[in-house]
Amino acid sequence: MDRMDRMSVLPLSDITVVEVSDSVAGAFCGRMLAAFGARVIEVERPPKGSWTRYAEPQLDGYDAPDAGALFLFDNMGKESVLLDWKSADGMKALLELVRTADVLIDDWQPQMRRKLGVDAESLQSLNPLLVNLSMTPFGLSGPYADWKSTPLVSLALGGYLYLSGDEDREPLMLPGYQAQRLTAMKGYAGIMLALRAREMAGRGQPVELSEMEALTALHQFTFVSHEYDGIIRKRAGVRLATGRRTGGYPITTLPCKDGYITFSASAPHQWDYVCAMIGREDLLIDPRFSAFQSLKDAADEIDEILLEWCADKTRQEIVELAAGVYSVPASPVFDLSETMRDDQYLYRGLFAEFEHPHGGMLTFPRVPFHMSLTQPKFTPAPSLGQHNNTVRDEPVEPSHPTHPVHRCKFSSVEPLLSGIRVIDLTRVWAGPLVARILADYGAHVIKVADPRVPIDRTRGVDNKHNRNKDSLALRLDLPEGRDAFLDLAAVSDIVIESFRPHVMRNFRLDFDPLRQVRPAIIMCSISGYCSQGAAAEFPAYGTSVESITGIPSLMGYAGEMPMTSGIAYPDPVTGMNALAAIMTALRHRTATGQGQFIDLALAEGPVCQIGEYIGAYAHNGTQPPRAGNSHYRHAPHGVYPCQGADRWLAIALTCEEQWLAL
Repeated sequence: MDRMDRMSVLPLSDITVVEVSDSVAGAFCGRMLAAFGARVIEVERPPKGSWTRYAEPQLDGYDAPDAGALFLFDNMGKESVLLDWKSADGMKALLELVRTADVLIDDWQPQMRRKLGVDAESLQSLNPLLVNLSMTPFGLSGPYADWKSTPLVSLALGGYLYLSGDEDREPLMLPGYQAQRLTAMKGYAGIMLALRAREMAGRGQPVELSEMEALTALHQFTFVSHEYDGIIRKRAGVRLATGRRTGGYPITTLPCKDGYITFSASAPHQWDYVCAMIGREDLLIDPRFSAFQSLKDAADEIDEILLEWCADKTRQEIVELAAGVYSVPASPVFDLSETMRDDQYLYRGLFAEFEHPHGGMLTFPRVPFHMSLTQPKFTPAPSLGQHNNTVRDEPVEPSHPTHPVHRCKFSSVEPLLSGIRVIDLTRVWAGPLVARILADYGAHVIKVADPRVPIDRTRGVDNKHNRNKDSLALRLDLPEGRDAFLDLAAVSDIVIESFRPHVMRNFRLDFDPLRQVRPAIIMCSISGYCSQGAAAEFPAYGTSVESITGIPSLMGYAGEMPMTSGIAYPDPVTGMNALAAIMTALRHRTATGQGQFIDLALAEGPVCQIGEYIGAYAHNGTQPPRAGNSHYRHAPHGVYPCQGADRWLAIALTCEEQWLAL
């Protein structure tokens, strides 16, 4: 099979990856590469292999090292080889794999790199076409470079931890490995960009990512609130973390007859709809509640009104009224069993069954987006050392030329996405985020907006998300506006939009009309629940859909109610997923000339972020209790008060040596 035939199967079918990473970030990144066709060789150190094989949650009925849901989820589609790369012979064997590989993923911090005698220069000398992705907690330089980290510590230093939890209590961590998986998706996109650069420049390059920087770059209001208004955003419990410019309400989670319900009235007209829904239009002429941007000042009073209205209604009844009739973004708070039974998720095929290496079926989430032409593949995670003989007897064959390569300085090459034109029709966070990143890498991004909608250029968040973009005012509801848009689409490569599905159809600007004028166009649609299904037209924000993902069921102070992130967490997750999908579609188009449709839901990405919990629940049938910041094995593991107002220290010890050092 020649390269083009292989590429027509999956866009990474000609790529070999050597993964020498003991981190969740490296493993999840490798999973994504394998899903889209790469041969991923996971190098595990003997005798026990990856620690994730032994981490909780474990699957009942299986024995370690093949019972860890974390390993089984993050390592689908890979080959496992046992190799002690800390020994001289082991490193020699590893470098032989790397010599003909396309990609190396590692998590070696600077001290380890020095000990191993491995650096970017030596790897590039060994294999000039190698893309070497290094993902570490704090990067390869700077005062923190050799510091250890954990999910709790990465969330703390990345700024997310401070924004979650009750205002008068310790900050609360997101469950699982959120910082690591967000870093992984950035790493996947980084590899795709570097492979594109290799095609342009004829050589590989190192790609460096840190968990701290990955998280810091994925804030919405945090930094601009401080830079523009001098505001330090505060935790607000189940409400959105507060700031002067985020005054709408209700954005909160409240109890109802059979559980909890989340409302997210983030626009002035939605407050009008809330009042109509509960039969209290009188509130709109009450001075306390008439100005939308000051509603947060009356949040306690609004909660009392809504609590009384919700008390005799089930979650389903409220959602049918709110989202189905009154166009108010609202979602039930689901536990894991309800997430897995949700009709919209089932319609989308988010969950799939996979065979365990030793028999039996497991259920895990697939990938967090749908592509019309590029369908991911999944095979079970490997047993420990399963492919020792395969890799030894069938060595890695180079997919790239073995003759001398063209060498040039990357500073002399055009930006990686130069020549790519993007039409940006997005709003709020996820869509503007992915469009901005494309612009940062050289794409010509044209922000198309309705001229009737005023632009507030004093809003820091808008300036942040729209840097490097051009602006075009068009009324798509008018024939001349639609015609102008189609003319632009005919000479563009990517369209990104974040409306509810009916909007682009009503404009007659959905995928079919666009590909008629530009067959190679890539259209990326971001909505709350995706383009089809019973919930497709429900209004949604990240703050509302988070509740059905299962994350709030795992997040909360020990023994207390479920908590939301306070930061519209589905948005940055979806933004990173959209970036990964677009880069995958571009690689597919380079090989085949085909454009395609990408369908993303805000509600789906976070489910994939807790894949190990989904798989363990599907197998064991047990919902983990909310445990605050504690850990099932490590202690002390928590957030502790320090001197000063709202000053906290995250401590997460993982071994006896650290305890003695403390």
